[in-house]
Amino acid sequence: MNILLNAIDKAIGSSNEAGTIHIRRLGLKQYGIKRFSAEGDLVSSNTIEDEPVSTEEIVDVLPDNSDVAVFSDETTGTEDIVMTIDGGDLDEEIAEACDSGYQEDTKKFSAEESKRPEDFGITDYEFDKNGFLNVFQDVRLQEKKLTKLPFNFGLVNGDFICRNNKLTSLEGAPKEVGRTFNCSNNQITSLEGAPQKVGQGFYCSSNQLTSLEGAPREIPKNFYCIRNELTSLKGAPKSVGGDFDYSENPIVSHDEAPAKVRGHYVFNGKKMVG
Repeated sequence: MNILLNAIDKAIGSSNEAGTIHIRRLGLKQYGIKRFSAEGDLVSSNTIEDEPVSTEEIVDVLPDNSDVAVFSDETTGTEDIVMTIDGGDLDEEIAEACDSGYQEDTKKFSAEESKRPEDFGITDYEFDKNGFLNVFQDVRLQEKKLTKLPFNFGLVNGDFICRNNKLTSLEGAPKEVGRTFNCSNNQITSLEGAPQKVGQGFYCSSNQLTSLEGAPREIPKNFYCIRNELTSLKGAPKSVGGDFDYSENPIVSHDEAPAKVRGHYVFNGKKMVG
């Protein structure tokens, strides 16, 4: 059982006394849990940081004598899960106490984490049941001084551009991108978390990569990893549909270059036919 489910179990307690438990997603991986007595008094309040947990997983740990209501906000992708134990009730006063408490809890999390997709020009999207943001348009996050990606992305069916920021990892990057993925000009040290499927090009130049491990196996168009700290091509894609440019790296061995390149191998101004 993970951290969140353990916390819910603890809030319920062994006695299963009558009352109400209110669970709310506060951020990408943050949850608030409040326990109220049958009289409406706040018994306990906690905030938990954990990986996304589905509603079904939460409901599965609730006792048999509880009634559960789920309130979803499709705009923000958040859910409120309200459970009553042994005849407990969520009356108006308890609801107001929940809202007041959560407003204070939410202030603890960074502004970056509490942003809505619309704040980044993302208007055509949905959150799946696991909290991943699926986007049906281009995502353009360039030059926003980001130190980490603001959401956990799932599928993005257009371009995903996060170049010219201060990212150190690709945590939260999409699993699949319909067109181009560009994370160039950051401080990224690893391609772990990079999308494993792209529809067009992949650009990760001007970072601090020492390995290409984590890159997709197949790139339909160009793959650029210029100006990194690569000494080998370990982890490079197996197939590139355009140019494979790995210039301005301290390469010692070229042995693990892609087996198939439809365009050119490019290294420090020299072009070799694939």
